[in-house]
Amino acid sequence: MIGEPLINVDWLQFFVDLSEYVVAYDGEEKILPVKARTFSEVVDLYLHNEYVGQICRKPFSSVINATAGTFKIENKILYAENAVAIIQSIFDSFRIYPLSLTRIDICGDFETIAGGEPSQLILDLINGKKLKVGHSKMYFHGQDMWKIKGMTQIGDKTWVAFNSFEAVGSSDSRRLDYLRYGTNNSNVCTYLYNKTKELWEVKDKPYIRQRWIGAMLDVWRLEFSIKGRRLSFIERESGVVLPSRWQDFFSPIIVTYYASLCDHYFNIRENTNQQRKDRERKVQLFGDCDGEICLIKDINDKHPSNRTDRQFVRQLWEQMRKAELIGNHELAVNYQQVGVNFVKEHDLKDWARKKGYWFELQRVVQNILPIL
Repeated sequence: MIGEPLINVDWLQFFVDLSEYVVAYDGEEKILPVKARTFSEVVDLYLHNEYVGQICRKPFSSVINATAGTFKIENKILYAENAVAIIQSIFDSFRIYPLSLTRIDICGDFETIAGGEPSQLILDLINGKKLKVGHSKMYFHGQDMWKIKGMTQIGDKTWVAFNSFEAVGSSDSRRLDYLRYGTNNSNVCTYLYNKTKELWEVKDKPYIRQRWIGAMLDVWRLEFSIKGRRLSFIERESGVVLPSRWQDFFSPIIVTYYASLCDHYFNIRENTNQQRKDRERKVQLFGDCDGEICLIKDINDKHPSNRTDRQFVRQLWEQMRKAELIGNHELAVNYQQVGVNFVKEHDLKDWARKKGYWFELQRVVQNILPIL
C-alpha cells in the first residue's frame, strides 16, 4: 500500500424521481421523526433485512416537483465489489429513478504522500515550505496549534489559517491529523486526514479496514467532496469528454478521475518565492496515480465564452455524431447533455446554431435535457 492510493467512492447521493415508488416485496421503509432542510420526510430503506440507504421526500417548496426527492446510498454498499449491481437492484426494487447526482465523494487511502508522512505535508503547507494552487484558506485539526503563528482557533482543536504565515516554536507534525480546503457551503471540498484515527475514535468500519491489507503505518485519506456540480473530465490532447455516469465511478476510469481531481483541487508546489504559484515545481503526490490527467470543466458556472470554449463545443458535437454513427446511443446522449448545458451556460446558443452544431440526435430520446 504505502504511497499508492486505494481509490473508492465514499458518498453517493442522487436527485431522484419517486413518482412510481413502492416498498419492495422484500423491503421495508422506516419513517424517521426528523425533517431535512428541503424535504419534510426522511425515510430509511431496507432490502432483505439490510439497510440500503435513506430517502428524503415531500419537498417543502412547490418549486420542486412533489414526487422528487434525494436518495443516499448506504456507505457499506459503495465498497462492495458488485456495488453497481446492488445499487441498480435497489432502484429496481423500490422503483426509484435516478435523475442526477447531488453529491459524490471520491477518496484515496494511503500511508505516505509526496514521499513522506501526510502530517509533514500539512506542516509544510502551514509554514509555507509548500503551496497549494488555488484556495489558500485552510482548516486544521490537531493539538498544540497555538504554537504556530497566524492560526486562529474557531472550535475545540479546530484552527483556520492562510498561506502567508510562519511556524514558530516546536510544533510536532505527528499531532496534525486533518486538513480541509473549502467550507460546508463549497461546491467542492478537499480533505486530507488520518483515516485510521477517525475509525478508531469516531466509528469503526471493518469493510474499509479490510482493504488495507499490509498497511504498516496509519492510513490517511485524500478526499474530494463534490456537491451539486456537473464536472466534465476532458482528455487533454483529444478534447474527448470522458463518460461520467454514476456507474463509471465504479469502473477503472475512476483512477483517471481521481488523478485529475488531485491535479485540479490539490495541486501542491514547492515554494521558492516565485510571483506565481503555478510556476513553482509541482510536488508529485503519488506514483502511477499522477499519470493520466484530464482537464476539468464545471458546466454549472457561467463564464464569458472564449476561443477555447468554442473549440470545446465543436469537439463535443463531433464526438456526439461519431457515437451516433457507431450506434453507441448512450454515449451520444452523454455528449448531448454536456453540450446543451455548456452552450447554455456560456451563452453560445446562437453561435452554435450558426456553425451547425445542433445538439440533437437522430433517434427520439426521452427524459433528457431540452434540445437547443
